[in-house]
This record gives sequence, C-alpha cells and structure tokens, in this order.
Amino acid sequence: MLNLTSIRQRLPAVPSIPFLATLSPWLLLLIPFLGGLHLAYSVLKLASPPKWYPGISNLSEVGTKVKEGALDEEKGKEFDIILVGSGTTGCVLASRLSEDPNISVLVLEAGKAGVLQLFSRIPATFARLFPHPTAEWGYDFAPSEGTKGRSLRCPRARMLGGCSSINAMMCHHCSPSDFDEIASLGFPSFSSASLEPYFAKSQSHIESTSWPLNKPDDKASVTGTGPVKTGYSWINELCLAFVHACGAVGMEVRADLNDAKEGKGTLGATRTKTFIEGGSRVSAATAYLTPDVIARPNLTVSVGATVTRILFSNSTPPRATGVEFTSLDNPWPTITGKPQSRTLYRASARKEVILTAGVIGSPHILKVSGVGPREELEKVGVPVLVDAPEVGGHLKDHLSVGMAFVAKKGVSSQWVADPLKGLPPLVEWLKHKTGPLTSNIAESLAFVRSTDKEFAERSGLPAPDVEDLGSGGIGPDIELIDAPLVFAKHGTVHPPPNAGATDFYSIAPILLRPKSHGTVTIVSKDVFVKPVIDAQFFSDPHDVKLLTWGLKLCYKVANTEPLASLLLGPFQPNHPSFPEFVDVVNWSDEKIEDYIRGHAEVLYHPIGTVSLGRCLDGNLKVHGTASLRVCDASIFPEQISGHPMAPLLAIAERFAEELKGELKGLA
Repeated sequence: MLNLTSIRQRLPAVPSIPFLATLSPWLLLLIPFLGGLHLAYSVLKLASPPKWYPGISNLSEVGTKVKEGALDEEKGKEFDIILVGSGTTGCVLASRLSEDPNISVLVLEAGKAGVLQLFSRIPATFARLFPHPTAEWGYDFAPSEGTKGRSLRCPRARMLGGCSSINAMMCHHCSPSDFDEIASLGFPSFSSASLEPYFAKSQSHIESTSWPLNKPDDKASVTGTGPVKTGYSWINELCLAFVHACGAVGMEVRADLNDAKEGKGTLGATRTKTFIEGGSRVSAATAYLTPDVIARPNLTVSVGATVTRILFSNSTPPRATGVEFTSLDNPWPTITGKPQSRTLYRASARKEVILTAGVIGSPHILKVSGVGPREELEKVGVPVLVDAPEVGGHLKDHLSVGMAFVAKKGVSSQWVADPLKGLPPLVEWLKHKTGPLTSNIAESLAFVRSTDKEFAERSGLPAPDVEDLGSGGIGPDIELIDAPLVFAKHGTVHPPPNAGATDFYSIAPILLRPKSHGTVTIVSKDVFVKPVIDAQFFSDPHDVKLLTWGLKLCYKVANTEPLASLLLGPFQPNHPSFPEFVDVVNWSDEKIEDYIRGHAEVLYHPIGTVSLGRCLDGNLKVHGTASLRVCDASIFPEQISGHPMAPLLAIAERFAEELKGELKGLA
C-alpha cells in the first residue's frame, strides 16, 4: 500500500523567507495536493507501456505500393507464408513456422501490440476493453426476434494476440468428447488423443500452494513445458465458496478439470486455472512473439495493416498468391460519411496464405475476395471465384444470463468499479504485480449435463425436457460461472448509488451447446463496410428452455452452504439501467424465458463460419482453392463445451508442426 504520509514527509520543506511566513498556513494546505500530484505522477509513470513491443507500422517496409484496381498478377514483396491476423492461432503459427530459418513468414495485423493497452495487461480490467475504440472491432450482432429486438455486443480483438489479449484468461481444455466428435466427422487428427500432446506443447503449469484446497493429496495436473504459462492467481472467498456449494448440490469438486488422465471429461466444479503469470495476462502474443522470436530475420510482423482482399492466380483451381492491404486508424471509415484515402500495398506468398482473422474476419475476407455463396457475392458486385455456399454459415456463440445477490459487507470485489476504492489495488499492481487486480474476475466454474438423471437425483432439481446435445452423449451442456461483484451488460453497468449495499455477487449459466445458428453476410464488396452478423439467437426453443433450467441451478447453488451464508439475498436494484432479479422461485417458466430473451448476452466464443467439412478439408485447406487455408475458431464444425483459447493453441501447434513437415517435403 502506498503511504501518502511518507510521500508528504519527503517533500521539500518551505524555505524560511520572511514574507512566506504569512502564507505558511496556505502552503500547509497545499502539501496534500502536492502529495496527490506526486501520486498521480507515480501512477502514470508505472502505467506507461513497456519500452519494447513488436510490430512494424511502416507498411512500405513489408509491402509494395500499388494503385487501386491493379491486376492480381502484379506482385508485391515476397514471403513463403502470409498470415492474415495475429490472433491466438496466428501468433502460434508465426512463432513455430519461423523456427525453420528456410521459411519466411509475414504477419499482417490490423491493430497494434496488446501490451500497449494497460487494461489488457491488468487481468481484472479486461472488461474495460469492450467496447473500445482501438482494442476491438466494434462489431454487434444483428437485432433478432429471439432477443426481443436487441442488438448484442460481439467483441472481437483488434491487436496482437487477438482475443487472447482481451478475454477472461480462462485455461480450459473443453470436453475431450468435443474433439472426438470432430474426429468422427472424418478428421482423426482432431481427436482428443491426437490433440493432447499439443496442449502440453503449448502450456506449462505453475504449481500453486493455494490450490487445490478440497483434498490435501490433490495436485493440479502439470500441463507441459510450453511458452504459455498457466496457474492460479487471486481468488475471492465467495468464489471459493461457490466451488464447495456446487459440491454440496451434487457436482464433483475436482482439482483440475483439464486432467484428461482422470477420464471424467470436464464435468465438475473447480477453481479457474488462468493464463496469468507474475500477476499479468499471458496472451498468445506475449508468449509466442517474444523479443528473440521477433528478432528472427525470416519473421516480419506488421501492425496497423488491414487486409482488403486475397489475390488469386487465373488458374483452376484459383491459387492464393498474396494479399492486398492498407492502413487505416478507423476500421470502419465508410460509416462516418467521410471516405478516407487508401494507400494500397501488396505482399506475395510463394507457398501459402493462411487466414487467422477470426470467426467474423475470416469469412468476411474470403467473401470480398470472391470465395463465398454465389448469390450473396453477386448481389454486392464481387466477382465469384469459388461458389462456396457454407462460408459465413453455421455461426454459433455461447449465451448467458445472470443473477446478482447482495453479499456480506467487505467480502466482494465490487470496489473494482469504484475509481477511488480501486486506486490502492491499482498502485499495488503497478508496483508489484500482486493483489486483487491479478484476478480474472471469473474465479471459479462448474460444468454439468442437464439430462444426467443421477445428477437430478443428487441435486433435487428435475432434468429439463430438452434434447441431449452434449458432445458424444457425455459432454456438458451447461456451465456455471461466477464473479465476486455485479457483472451485467459486459461489465458496463454498476449498482446505482442508492443500491443500499456495497458488496455483490453474480452467478450465471452458460449455454454450451446451442441449437440456434446464423450467418455472417457481406453487404458491400468493400471490406471496410461491416458485415451483418446474425446469429439467430433463441430461434430454436431448446436454447431458452435449457438456460431456464440453468438459472434454477444457479439459484440452488447460491442458496447452498458454504456460499449461502455469505449472501444476504437477491439484488433488486429498482433502476432502469440495471436488470431486475430473475425470480426463478415464483415466476413461471414462460416469464423466465421472456426475461432470458430480454437480458441474455454472449460470452465471446463464436465458432463455425469457415468450418471443417463444410468449407475446409482436414488440412484446413479452403475447398475449391489452392494454397489457401484457415486456422482460427471459425473452423469448429460444432460449438465446443467451454473456453476456446487452450484448444486453439493446441490446434495451432498441431497445424504448425504438420505444415512445417509438408513444406520440407516440397523443398
């Protein structure tokens, strides 16, 4: 804790000059003000971005300038591999492919380095990054009937590391049955057994003395020796109580849900393992694009470079030969009504163009480049190179809706929302990288199968009348997540001043395997016009029915010891900007479902828009093209049961290894 008294004591004494004697009382009053200035200066100095960060911003260093409308045959600066985007998978591929000095790699990232964002570096402040004018793209889901005409936020990162630089840092391998399900579709290299070594290759676990606490002989599984550090940071007593309340309700309390050796999948309750090291976020960029990697002469990482389209050869099938890109600070200049002049650059790929632009970006770029549904492309004037009807389809995301409780005074982390109360922890984090700001907020979690009859008997909560959509008939379909504060509307609203309490707690179910799905559709051939992102949320009644059951389970957990004794009851804010408490005890299911449609939000895990089988083969090659691949969350043919960062790291590690071998064979 910073000692203001000691700061004031170190300030220079007032000089003994006669005329100042009459002013001395006023000068004494100024001393606290001067101490405040010193504190502000210290905070600003500590909060300044690191002196070193990766990325070339001068695009003329990485591309060849061309005129708009130039023929595709005009070449740019040549590289073996061009990666479009530096998200979670892009950073892995850049690092691993460039390990071979004979492979030259260009990474084109539209944003800047994530470490420049203080709220990215501090684990507990990630929600401050969405919406954010430079950290993310500013996407929204289209209003839909299922959400009562609401337009939900769709945060997608625009910085090195992609969403690994703005997410909640949750290290979760998802259910092994998710990947065995993909393997059963004809992609054996995506089985859980095939991917397990790559989870280990990407991660290394930092042992903790503070967890597990459930059994003295339990140990969290060590997950390998990879560059991405995982471990356990700060945890609030509310979230620890949640874990054991889940146990009392009938879930198994487990040391580590990622421990595949137990053979229990990901079912159970636990403390959240996080991508946090030394009190700071670990992103794919900080782990894989380290100074020694960036220094490789065969790796070029460019920032502020927005790819406008992929270039193709005039052949059958069309071969991806490179990309066109430009630099614009405003990602959507056309919505301002003031078109910005664009200086276009080109880079040529001798071997492969790989899209790692994300679930929205990858289908968007494919479509404006001529790869997509014929009717959609022709409607906006894009020449059709490959009629690919499934590109942009099968969009899904995890949905959640929460309930908030008043907690006992002093036990929550609600101070995070108060600038004054949050100042001492901020100074502690800036000086030592310790304290409550090292929390990822979502500090514990649990996974259940709603259709599990044995769990229904243990919990006393009847199973819902829904189809079992858990992967392989054994995967979970509901996740419970909690936070030691009010978390509503992506963390953008806080309890009103007249709330009558200072401490709060949130708990929410997450719909892991939605049945509803939608599309990403372009409305212009210009990549700088936002696509329409329509997920058709709750278009299938299964989804809202299952979330209704999930809310009932949350209420049961919150009213079970040891959590119940830390809570004082439901939070009823009576304020127009804040959602009312969903009364699962007294409301009818129909009223609960209506509430869900009016208040559900996404959990930032979209998938499916350039998926395996529909759009890609098992080597991630785009159907109907040559030398063009996709590697990001858009490749999942079905929603996975949890948090996607760890699986994406493993998939990218496997793909990088296979591609390096393939390229060596061609040499």
